[in-house]
Amino acid sequence: FFKDGDRVGFATPAPRARLSPATRAASDSMRGRGKLNAAMWVALLVAVLAGDQQIMGQSLLSRTVPTARPQCQWNNRPVWWLHVPKCGTSLINSLYRTVCPEGVEVKPQQTSRLLKKLIKAAGCQARFKMLRANHHPLPESRKTAKVAIVSFMREPLSRTVSGYLHGLHDCPWMIRQAARNHKPWAAKSKFTPEASQRLFVNTDPVAVLEYADCVSACATRMLTGHSCGSNTTRGASEEQVSRAVQRVRDEVAFVGITSRWDESVSAMWTYFGAQVPLTATYLANVRKQRREEDAVRAQVASILSNYTFIDTPVYHAAKVRFDAHRAACGGHGAGNSPVPKGSVN
Repeated sequence: FFKDGDRVGFATPAPRARLSPATRAASDSMRGRGKLNAAMWVALLVAVLAGDQQIMGQSLLSRTVPTARPQCQWNNRPVWWLHVPKCGTSLINSLYRTVCPEGVEVKPQQTSRLLKKLIKAAGCQARFKMLRANHHPLPESRKTAKVAIVSFMREPLSRTVSGYLHGLHDCPWMIRQAARNHKPWAAKSKFTPEASQRLFVNTDPVAVLEYADCVSACATRMLTGHSCGSNTTRGASEEQVSRAVQRVRDEVAFVGITSRWDESVSAMWTYFGAQVPLTATYLANVRKQRREEDAVRAQVASILSNYTFIDTPVYHAAKVRFDAHRAACGGHGAGNSPVPKGSVN
């Protein structure tokens, strides 16, 4: 999956070293005082947009990922939801109702604990192996051959920007720093004022690159038995990327694409042979992005505009797999269904 032997992400310079001296000075000033004057901010933004950063690799080889024949119908194996961070927590309601139609109707979004009680009350426990809002990786074991793995994937840049704004989601070491050694999953509200200013107001490019390095291989790692965030810039080996692509291609029973949310949920509904109607409740996103974050969202996206994510081959494999499923199996709503702005945060 790598062009001309380019080992994408496997020889990554430190984030600060990827910036020019001028950009580095502006970032250092930001970290020292927690604010930038207008001239410094303009210089910083222009430098980054001009391609100042040294990205992890030059390019990925564009190629077709061979895919196994899609499974058009659920084989009644227990469902394992591989919940990659920032890829649609709202999906938990749809999985509950499609796999356990005997369960009571729920309002979005219910907690994993409540759903567990409802599933038990309806006698559906045997149909689920993993259905939690938390992010549990897929273990490397033969047991996964006995489950139906369901997952949604998101374009890596979009997922990373969303995770950054969601309190450095799934990057424990950065959270510890920002929250002054609080628990590694401290909420954004626990961050120090200085850290919040630097991260979410001034948008320090070094911090953005550090976060991207931390989660660049998130889906790859979770597909190979590891937690999303990495403590190193390496993230994942080439072997891990190849294994993750192979699992998406051959082992995942159903994969959806978050940017095609309505279409993906509808196809999943058909895959499970759902006995309940597909209503707006199950297409809704209950964790929409905040409009007041739009400016910071755009700044983070621009800083990462030339970044090469280790997860790119995995996302490409997921798109190929989903398109193959739609072509072979049909289902509700052919084509790219329109998705409201911010449908997946």
